Amino acid sequence: MPCSNCLSKKGEGFGSLPAETVQEYLDFLVTGQEAHLSQDKYYWMADSYPAAALSLRSASAENIVLQVNDGSTPWTLGEVEYGSAPWMVHPRAVYLHEGQQYFVQELNLATQVATLIPVGLDYYTEPQRQTEVKILTENDRSTIPGGEKGWGDVQVTQQVAGFKKLRWFTRET
Repeated sequence: MPCSNCLSKKGEGFGSLPAETVQEYLDFLVTGQEAHLSQDKYYWMADSYPAAALSLRSASAENIVLQVNDGSTPWTLGEVEYGSAPWMVHPRAVYLHEGQQYFVQELNLATQVATLIPVGLDYYTEPQRQTEVKILTENDRSTIPGGEKGWGDVQVTQQVAGFKKLRWFTRET
């Protein structure tokens, strides 16, 4: 019977993982003081759940800080993932946050800061992106129902070629 308030019981497997493999991982967590073993049960003991440190939007650890200059002391609105910044907060973009429009004055990738000012415009911006996928190496390929599958190395290049200014409701350019 699985334990409801613990990570695992000693000797339990998980899915297709045998008990010995699970035991290795749990012992590692105990060594790092992330888990605690008590009466043959492992309990999570860190301040937050392990998945709390993972972003659902990005695998990148680097972010661009969105700094608002509204005439008072500059303040931080939030962050966007580094790789998304060129199309989300490029200079002259209109960034929306909680119904408020912000005009992007500057995007500095070196300092990882985008400078925004609050505005009230009758338009929004839409980036014009171009993406190219190039297969570098193909390690395996096989036929499956409805197509083919394969794996290897690819190079994905994405570029923002420009942006459109579109009027609210009519989408007039």
